[in-house]
Parts: sequence; C-alpha cells; structure tokens
Amino acid sequence: MVRLRVSRTGYELAPTMSNRSPIFLRGAPMHSHCDGGSADAADVELLAFPSRHGDEEQCELLELAHPRPLCRVVTARAGADIAGAEILLLGAEAENEEQHRLHVTESAESIVVPSVLRRTGTMEGMDVVVVGAGPAGMALAGACAQVGLRTGLVDPAPQRPWAATYGMWSRELPVDLPASVVAARAAGRVIAVTEHDLGWEYAVLDVPALQSYLTDRLTGVDIRVGRAVGSPEPGVVALADGSHMRASVVIDAAGRWRPLAATKTRRTPAEQTAYGLVLDEGAAGSMVDSGTALFMDWRSDHGDTGWPTFLYAIPVGSGRVLVEETSLARRPGLPLTTLRRRLHARLQRRGITVPRDARAEKVSFPVDDLRHDGVGMLGFGAAAPLIHPATGYSLAASFRLAPQVADAIATHLPDPDRALTAAHRTVWSPSAQAIHRFRRIGLEALLRMSPDDVPVFFERFFSLPEEHRWTYLTARDDVGGTALAMAHLFRVSDWRLRRHLLASPVRRSIRTNDAT
Repeated sequence: MVRLRVSRTGYELAPTMSNRSPIFLRGAPMHSHCDGGSADAADVELLAFPSRHGDEEQCELLELAHPRPLCRVVTARAGADIAGAEILLLGAEAENEEQHRLHVTESAESIVVPSVLRRTGTMEGMDVVVVGAGPAGMALAGACAQVGLRTGLVDPAPQRPWAATYGMWSRELPVDLPASVVAARAAGRVIAVTEHDLGWEYAVLDVPALQSYLTDRLTGVDIRVGRAVGSPEPGVVALADGSHMRASVVIDAAGRWRPLAATKTRRTPAEQTAYGLVLDEGAAGSMVDSGTALFMDWRSDHGDTGWPTFLYAIPVGSGRVLVEETSLARRPGLPLTTLRRRLHARLQRRGITVPRDARAEKVSFPVDDLRHDGVGMLGFGAAAPLIHPATGYSLAASFRLAPQVADAIATHLPDPDRALTAAHRTVWSPSAQAIHRFRRIGLEALLRMSPDDVPVFFERFFSLPEEHRWTYLTARDDVGGTALAMAHLFRVSDWRLRRHLLASPVRRSIRTNDAT
C-alpha cells in the first residue's frame, strides 16, 4: 500500500511495510505555472525521513493499492501554498505498464514516482462523469474508458472496501469475468410450503477480488475524491467542497443516495432489510446442505409471528457460509433488531452456537424507487433503479448494461443530447419501462398480502415451469415472456390469490405496513 498525504506544507508519500514502521517521504509544494489548468513535473525522487507523529497539518489521505498501476487520483483539497490549485492530481501517464508502477526500494530509503503531477481547479473536458464508485459505477466507468471516452469517476471514498456480499445466477456472469472472482458455486433451492430445486446454479462473488478486478479496468479514468450534492445544470456535477465537474454526459450511479435525482421522495420507502452472520461451513451444516444455496426458506422456525421473513443461506468460499434473515420488502423496512432476534432464534433451535468473532452483515435498501429523474443525466445501477423488487438483485443487470451504455454514448458523441438519449434508451427501452411497471405492481401486491399468504404465493410461483420463473426473475425487456409467466401464475393460483392479483393494479399504494 502506498499513501499520499496532502497538507498545507506539501505532500507526503508513505509506503507501508508489513514488517516495519511506515517511512514517510515528503515533497515540497509545486510552484510551477499552470497552463490550461495543469502543470507537468518530471520524475521526482523523494528521500525518506522519520515519521513525525502529531502533525496537525494533515488534511487529506488517499491510499493507493501497490503495486497496481495507478489511474489518476484526485484529492479535493490541496495545500494553500500551491498557488491557484484546488486539487492535486497524481496520474500515471507512462508509455508502458511497468512505468506506471510506484517503485519502492527494498531498503525503503527512497521512492521514485514515475508519474505526472497535475493541478487543476475543475475536472473539465470529460466525455463522461460517473458519480459513485460501487460495482455498478466502476463497471460503467471502466466500460466507458475502454471504448475511448474521457471518463471521470467521483466518490467520497473510492478506495473503501466493499462490505456487502454479491452474487448472481451463473448464467448471468459476464463472459470476461475471471474465474478467480467467483468464490463459490452452488445449486439453488427454495423452501416455500414445500421444497423446490430451481435448476440454476448460484455464483457467490469474492468481493475483494471483484473490487480489484473492476479497479484494474479503470486505467485512464480520472478518479476524484468528493461528494456529489447536486447538478445545477445539465453536464455539471456540484461537489460538497464547492467545486464542479463538467462532462458531456453525467451518470448517477451512487446507489440508494441518488444525489443527482431531481425528486427527493418524502413517502416512506419499501425496503429490503436483512441481518446475517458468516459462520463455519461445518457449524451451519444443519441449515444448508453442502453444495447448495438456499435462496429462500419461508418456514417460520424462528418462532415469531407477524411480518414474514425468510432464511437465506449461501456458501461464500473458504469453508464459510452466510446465513441471513431477510425481509424481502416492507414499508418501512423491518427493523434489523427484529431480524437479528429471529436469526439467533433459528440458530439456537438448530443447536448452532455463534462465535463471538463472527462477522455480521447488515442490509437495507429501497426496492420501490421511482425512475431516476435528474435533468440531463442518466441513473445507473441501483440508482436507476435496476433493482428487481422480487429479489433485490441489480448487479447482473448493471454488468450486462455497462458496455451497452458505453457504446451508445461513444457512438453519438460529440453530440451530448444524442448521446444521453441513446444511453437512456439503452437502459430504459419501452420494454424495460413496461416490465419495471409490472414489477412495481407485483411489489404492491406482495406488500398487501397477509403473513400467511406470502409462503403460499411463493409456493405457486416456484411451481411454475423453469422458463417462466427465469424470465420473471431476470429479464428486463421480455414483455411477452413476462406476460406469459404472470398469466401462468394466475392460472395456478386459487381464487383468493387471483382476486388479490387482479385488484393490485387499480389500488393505491399501501402507505405503511406498521399495522401488520
């Protein structure tokens, strides 16, 4: 790991060694004149000096993976001694990959930075700026850069490790995703009233490997540390520090926060919430069979009454299993304290002792967001929203659409209006809009079901032919296939469920489930 510190007196690079204390390397402030917002510096060799504790001048810290090739990394604050500079940009602009790397000698007495040090007040002249460095944002930024678009990526902490567990059906894995990014594969099964084999393999991703893979694809992307707070006009992103970023196309991929959306809903959102624990595979053997992924188990062996929840249990690799108590959708989301209590009750009933150091996972996100309505921009990933309300999944759709959106933008630039329109049509074709509406109707129907009816509904759904289940759960633009799946579900339902399904499209959305 190599650290870049920016202070009012200059900047410091600190290579951290696993078997030694950090050795800091300081450079004086750059005073060269700016020409068009940038100033090039030759390769700089910085001599080491002892670490100084208690330095109150530090105002920013970026951590860069070493020895991975650097993309251009921007910090939102730089030294006051750097005349006219608002940000400091460390960019790898060498002719080959080897020159991109930071080299630290074995003795760590010096560090050579074969890079270009740039200063600029705003990130101007971009073709695309992506807000949000989660999986969807990184995938899209990387796809844009690969088709030759000048791409910027902004996030409050672009290097922070991702804490969530990600997975998708194996049939949805991108063809270019390395096998090393998949941590585990397992046959999917469901328990509603009875047990069902889904007939599909579920792939759980190695999240650090996924983040590393997507980061490596950001070569040529300008990465800026900053928090987007709005868009005062099309093509402009306003940041919390008062600076702005400009691009022909702006994309909001900041997940549930959607900082660039025009409408800030005041209604209570319907949310999926979950509380999980990562346990040893042997200890959790009574909850999930080896080689299987329990997609849903609606049995109420947690002993609680009231709002229905299900057990989700999947292998996550290295002999570990994630067991998670999940509320699929509720308005508002079921409290995590309730989910934690239910999960521990399930474990206790099966004689499973939870280690004190077991890693916990907490999940909470909306599943009923309206389509992103930011003026002159595109919502992407969970911000679009691409979330399927019946599963909570959006990653596979994001990965599938990222190169398509990048190609659409590249094809229609330099006309920003045509490029944005093409990107919108790629994400929200008429078919995708129709299916999004179908799914919202299905969500409202689920929110109005009684606790006893929910397992019965999923019993009917998972009894459908495989092609109908697959289409409903994964297809975003197959209107005919989705209509057939819904029609088949209607035919196999009893009259009580049929009346409920027929009434859902014409009833107003339920305001709250707190009475349930």
